[in-house]
Amino acid sequence: MLRALLSAMLATVLAGCSSEVVTRPAPPPVNWASLEARPAPPDAGMSTATSRERAAADGYLKALASPNFSELGRVLDEDAHFAFAGYKDVHGRDNTLRVHQALLGGYSSRSFVASRVFLTAEAQIVEWTMSGEHTSSHKPVVLKGLALLWTKDDGSISNVHLYFDEALAKAQIGVGPKALQNLPPPELPSGARQEIEQARTAEESANVAVVRDALDALESKNEPAYVATMADDVELTTLESAKPARGKAEARGYVKAMHKAIAQLDTSVDNVWGVGPFVVVEYHIVGEQRGPIGFVPAQKDNLLKMYVVDVVELQGGKISRLARYDNPAQILVAP
Repeated sequence: MLRALLSAMLATVLAGCSSEVVTRPAPPPVNWASLEARPAPPDAGMSTATSRERAAADGYLKALASPNFSELGRVLDEDAHFAFAGYKDVHGRDNTLRVHQALLGGYSSRSFVASRVFLTAEAQIVEWTMSGEHTSSHKPVVLKGLALLWTKDDGSISNVHLYFDEALAKAQIGVGPKALQNLPPPELPSGARQEIEQARTAEESANVAVVRDALDALESKNEPAYVATMADDVELTTLESAKPARGKAEARGYVKAMHKAIAQLDTSVDNVWGVGPFVVVEYHIVGEQRGPIGFVPAQKDNLLKMYVVDVVELQGGKISRLARYDNPAQILVAP
């Protein structure tokens, strides 16, 4: 009885159903392009030096050559900062002008020639040679040096770090250390100067890392690690040597000599730029002087602080050439 009733109910339901086929609704629209990788946003462009900033190096050297530095104030920012190893830092346009006069005002008929200029977005590094006449002795003087110039967009110079060897300047007029008086004066640059601009490439960053590794190895007295950063025929040129030091043996000897002369030697990088195949690094060394460094004997107050700039050229990830700029007389001034 129950089975018959259920069968009758099922028949009634089926009879009431429409014979039409119910179609599925259309699929929702799909933006297939949204699944593709989005294009990279347009490159905003890297920051580069303005045209006025590019003229800063020439403007600075021209101002140094001007009588009584009359043009120097025009290229300096009002709040300019100035540093020279062995002198106290100064701030302000007028003070910066005065310290330039104190350092270089004793030479007349000054002429400056740049041999290499390194351009970055915020700074320029200028290797220069000055020829002139010592005002009192009337003797010719040729100095080689380097300037780190930080610039503003309007081309004004906001910061100057100047490097040259005071003792060498005195030696050329017969006053400086006797060990330096027999050195020939630097040669004046010949030919067109080099201009190298920073491109912010991976290679530049890798080169900076190599130079940092070398300074770390110098600090830790790790001779194998220090020499490993060098090419077999590496050359080091300093202001107080007539000929460059060549080869890994000389590099290894430098580490030994520095740690023999300076106890608890510590290196700190102040500024560093990778520019093409070059690295320009400004750093300072601190420690306790235990022995002579060049012409400077061990001091009674043996705390030491030395500021140095190395212009380093690399090939194949190895240091091939270094040009070192410092002022050893700064050691005579307590840090």
